Amino acid sequence: MNQVHDLQINHDLQINHDLQINHDLQINHDLQINHDLQINQKNYKYTLLPTQYLINFLTNFNLKKSMENIIKEHKSYYDLQKIMNDSKSHEQNNRHTILFILFNIYQNEVCHIERLTYFNKSNSCYLDFIHTKASYQKQGIGYLSLHYLIHHTKSKFRFKYYELKVRKENIQAIHLYSKHKFKIIQEIKQENKETNKTINVLLMIKKIEK
Repeated sequence: MNQVHDLQINHDLQINHDLQINHDLQINHDLQINHDLQINQKNYKYTLLPTQYLINFLTNFNLKKSMENIIKEHKSYYDLQKIMNDSKSHEQNNRHTILFILFNIYQNEVCHIERLTYFNKSNSCYLDFIHTKASYQKQGIGYLSLHYLIHHTKSKFRFKYYELKVRKENIQAIHLYSKHKFKIIQEIKQENKETNKTINVLLMIKKIEK
């Protein structure tokens, strides 16, 4: 009798596991978003995709070199491989990674990137790697990119909170986040991996209103 009971439990666990995998695959499939976007009479495209599709996407649009460049511009000690390694490490802890990429398809150039990470069944997520390439700054790209990232993910995952960190002296970024109703919650000290010095960082959180 116990053996039959154990078999039933194992069967139920397998079903639950398979359902979870199918659910995750469906979310990943649904998240492969590609849209056109016009900013200041210039045409762009943006995509929102899980990192397991990143390399194929960059290859198909001939954006790999440009992606490497914008990553380095944002964080000199980072590269595309480290982004992928981060994602694999996150997945081992049930933490998922989604990338937002806005690009100029005619020049094969990535103009803006954002990274979002979240845990299964969490009502909050964390944003980082929010960066507009220097030659595309002050054109409204950062504002619209963050708008569309939040727009597409808040309903899909029912996030109630978006969290990020920003250097205290980065007034331009703080102003951008404030326009999206991010509020300063806390000031913390954090090590800068580029300089190995301690810097002041602001924790900001946006609450999604019903």
